[in-house]
Amino acid sequence: MGRPWVFLAFWGFAFGANADTIINNSATIVINARPLPIGMAGTRPAQGGTTPPANTRISYQPSELIAYLPPHCAQLYESMLYGPQRHESGTVLAGVRSEFSSQCGDAMTSARQALIKDKLNQAQSSQAQRVATANTLAQTSKTKEQCDEMLRNLVSRRNRVNAMSEGELADLARFEDTYTNRCK
Repeated sequence: MGRPWVFLAFWGFAFGANADTIINNSATIVINARPLPIGMAGTRPAQGGTTPPANTRISYQPSELIAYLPPHCAQLYESMLYGPQRHESGTVLAGVRSEFSSQCGDAMTSARQALIKDKLNQAQSSQAQRVATANTLAQTSKTKEQCDEMLRNLVSRRNRVNAMSEGELADLARFEDTYTNRCK
């Protein structure tokens, strides 16, 4: 079994591991870009208990966490993310990874929680805006239908003005005022 890390990496991906890094024997870093489930940070449940509606999926890119980390941790995390692209040596990356895990574990947990909370708030405000827009459109449509019906009724009544009594003429005048106030 020459490459146990291959099995571990496969097992982690196949069974839903959500670690940001998978450490293998050759000191290479593998970035897992899949986001953590809502309310999870590492293996500890998130504090605060904010859960989204069942149909909300919160996802993020690992690079989005940088803005939520303290400067020193952000620099280390960025080095972990982009070090392989910059052709950093395995020894340097192992040192960065070790320093990050020893100094920034709690900061990473807090950063994930803050990022997920912000994404959830954005999703909820976006959903609220869509609902408000739909309600406005529905109300506008309902008002238009009512005005169209009132106009048909008004035209019908105006065609019968000669045969109306004084009370019916007063009703017609009130109906015209109501139509004008509501629909124009």
